[in-house]
Amino acid sequence: SRLRGLGLLAEFGPAMLETASSERAAHIVEAVAGCLRDPEASGRKAAAETLLNFGPSVAKASRALPRLLRLVQKDPECSVREAAAKALGCLGHDGLRAMDGLGEDVEVQGLKALTIGTSGM
Repeated sequence: SRLRGLGLLAEFGPAMLETASSERAAHIVEAVAGCLRDPEASGRKAAAETLLNFGPSVAKASRALPRLLRLVQKDPECSVREAAAKALGCLGHDGLRAMDGLGEDVEVQGLKALTIGTSGM
């Protein structure tokens, strides 16, 4: 049910965020950012993908950036790291700057490329 809810938010959430008050939109985004700590990899990935679909509205969630960054750095599942890197891209310059501090190994460079690709910069 949690994954289904995230899937529905990914699909319909962007339209909801456009019409919601800024306080309500921030609450929705914060709730999804909270799911980035899900014990299941599928839940963490779904939350990152939902945030990606939310686009720039993710900046309304103070917890989103540090949690996405933590997933990129430390999640044991490659698919979760990739989804988090893409979601960081929707944060624009903030997401790109956060990725700059991660190092230069090959995997990090690939994840940075995903972030840049998603950011449209």
